[in-house]
Amino acid sequence: MNLSLPVILADRRLWLGVGFLLVGLATKVHAQAPEGGLIQESLTVALGERIELTPEIWGAPPLRYQWSKDGRSLPNAVGAGLVVAAAGAAHAGNYRLQVTNEHGVWTSPAIPVGVYEPVNKTVTWRAGTPFTLRARAWGPGVRIYWDSQFWTLAESDPVLRVHKVMQGEWYYAVWMAFDGTPPDSLGTPMGALIMNGKGLPRSPGVGPGALRMRVGVRFAGQSVSSGEDDVTYHGSGLPPGITLVGDVLTGTPTKAGTYTASVWATDDLGKSPIATQVILVDGGGSGGKGRVHCPCALAGCAGLEPRRAASLKLDTWRHLHRHHGGWPQNRAPERSPDAE
Repeated sequence: MNLSLPVILADRRLWLGVGFLLVGLATKVHAQAPEGGLIQESLTVALGERIELTPEIWGAPPLRYQWSKDGRSLPNAVGAGLVVAAAGAAHAGNYRLQVTNEHGVWTSPAIPVGVYEPVNKTVTWRAGTPFTLRARAWGPGVRIYWDSQFWTLAESDPVLRVHKVMQGEWYYAVWMAFDGTPPDSLGTPMGALIMNGKGLPRSPGVGPGALRMRVGVRFAGQSVSSGEDDVTYHGSGLPPGITLVGDVLTGTPTKAGTYTASVWATDDLGKSPIATQVILVDGGGSGGKGRVHCPCALAGCAGLEPRRAASLKLDTWRHLHRHHGGWPQNRAPERSPDAE
C-alpha cells in the first residue's frame, strides 16, 4: 500500500474528530435533566372509581419522583405514576409531579381531578308540584349544569329545579366540567334523571257551600272530582244511605241532619285530600223521618226537627220566628212562641 505521510495523518485526524463528537453526544444524553409530558390534562371519575395518573418522563437516571396535591406533598407517592383505588370526595384537587436528578428538576403542570356522585334515578312525582334534586361533584373549578330533553337549564347550578312537574315522562341529564372547558364541549356526563309526572285528583266538583238532599228522595249523583287513572276515592262522615261510588256521591238519604263529609283519594304515591263537604239532609221527602221541611221554601233553610210530635205547629212557628225573622202571610201563632 503506497500512501504518503500527509494522507495518513489527515485520515487519523478525521477519525479522531468523529470519535470526540460521539463521546460528546453520549455525555450530553447521559447528563440530561428530567423532562416530561402529560397524558391527561384533567381527569374526572365517579365516586369509587379508580384514579390513575401516568405522565411520560425521560432524563438521566437515577430519577426521583414526588407527587403533591393542592401544594402539599403526598406521603409514599414517590413513583412515576399515581394510583388511587377508590376515589372519594377528598381525592379531588390539583395534582403535580416533581422529578429530580443530579442535573435538574422538572415539575408538571397542575392536573385537575374531579370526583362526582353518579345520578341514575327514576322517580315518580305528583304532577303540578315542585321538585328539586341536587347533583354533587368535587374538584377545582368544577361547574355542574342540567340539560333537559328540550333545552339546557341554568349553568353552574348543581340543583335541578322543576317548579311544576308536568304529567308524562321527562328526561334530565347532568354534566360537569372544569373552568376553561371549551364552550362546545359538554364535559363529563354524571348521569340522568327520568321523571314520571303522575296526575292528581283535580279540584272538587262539589263547591264549598252546602250540598242539599231530601230524606227518602233518590240523590241522582254528584261528582266530587274529575278523577285520574289509578286513583281510588274514599269518603267518611256521609249521611246514612249515601255512598261514594268512584268519584260520585250517590244513594237515598235515610236520616235528616247536617253532615260534614270528608273525601280523599289514594294512589301509589299516597293519600291526597280532596274536599270537606257540608251536606244538609232535610225531611221533605216522602216517608221521611226526623227533620221537617220548612214551609218558608228558602234555599238555605235546613228545615227543623220538632221536640215533640204534638208541638209540630208551634215548633214551626218558633223556627220561622227565630231563623227567618217573621211569620208567613203575617199570621200570628196560636200560642206564644216561648210557650211550652
